[in-house]
Amino acid sequence: MSTEKNNKREQKIYEELEKEELIKLLEEKDKLLSQQKELIDALQKELEEKEKTKEEYLDYLKRLQADFDNFRRRVEKEKKDIIQFANEELIKKFLNVLDNLERAEDAAKKTNDIKALIEGIDAIIKQFKKILEDEGVKPIKSVGEKFDPNLHHAMAKVETNEYPDETVIEELQKGYYYKSRVLRPSLVKVSKAIEKTEKIKEEEQEEDSE
Repeated sequence: MSTEKNNKREQKIYEELEKEELIKLLEEKDKLLSQQKELIDALQKELEEKEKTKEEYLDYLKRLQADFDNFRRRVEKEKKDIIQFANEELIKKFLNVLDNLERAEDAAKKTNDIKALIEGIDAIIKQFKKILEDEGVKPIKSVGEKFDPNLHHAMAKVETNEYPDETVIEELQKGYYYKSRVLRPSLVKVSKAIEKTEKIKEEEQEEDSE
């Protein structure tokens, strides 16, 4: 009888121990779940903040792109306006030249004074050259200059000893710069040294020896 009581007592102790361990395990599990929930909440909050930051950056980039597009359109419009305005001013200057040419034409029909007519045409040419010069158009120096293929276009070569070899001796059509660039090259004739015959060389040597 006492053995049976002892067995029941031990069984009860075991059951109480198992219950305490189970409770302890459940508490630990709850604690772990709570920690995991806190971690998940923290990650969720961080993700939301990053998403908010991403949206802010995207919004900023969209506004920046819109500002740049507006700036580009404004610059293009201003550029077109400047070019158009510049052309209008240049056309006005050429209209003044045209007016003077028409006056010269009328005068030529009514007068026999050739000298006055030539003086009038010279004045118009000077006016036209002044307009071109103000716009950055200047003539290229040619005659007497060393031939430069970047500035001159040789139409012919002339054998002569009056000029150094490869010198521009005649300008057939004037060339012009536009600012720092060649607008069109000059059409020119270029000197070519005459090759001396053996007889001429001997005569020169004899003259030098005397």
